[in-house]
Amino acid sequence: MNAKQQLIANLHKSVRQDPFIKELCKSSGIEIDTIEDVLVDIKKQFNFSTMTWGADLLASEMGIKLDPVLKEDEKNSIISARWKSEGKADLNLLQAICNSWKNGNVKVSFIDGKIVLKFIGEYGIPTDLDSLKKQIDLSKPAHLPIEYLFAYLLLKDVETRNLTKLENTTLSNFAF
Repeated sequence: MNAKQQLIANLHKSVRQDPFIKELCKSSGIEIDTIEDVLVDIKKQFNFSTMTWGADLLASEMGIKLDPVLKEDEKNSIISARWKSEGKADLNLLQAICNSWKNGNVKVSFIDGKIVLKFIGEYGIPTDLDSLKKQIDLSKPAHLPIEYLFAYLLLKDVETRNLTKLENTTLSNFAF
């Protein structure tokens, strides 16, 4: 039920058919609907995964210079990672940054004095890896080295895939 219908429904039935009242409710209903749409849009700006125009405003407030050619989800993941990086530099913080990254499936661990980021979601080197590296470098302790581990398709993996899936797989996903 739109705002006009709701306004008319709230009136006494004796005045619901009056042309002046109907027109008044129509114009008021249009304004109320517009305000509700704006409120829904503003509410989206408070969530990293749904923000649109709010990403540029928040980035500006945080002092982040975003490349204008970035897609919305890339901007949002950079802002989300920076927002979450304000804390104690530990594995939980680094994992939170990785989780906010648009390609997300990364397991963070500390092995033999190194921070290890293992990409477990997709094969090959993920897109927009540079954004993640930059955020991790800003947040990790400077003295600790970092290692990135990527998953690639092997011959044994190819045997279990059907032909259609295999045809749609790019060569960058295979280990050579």
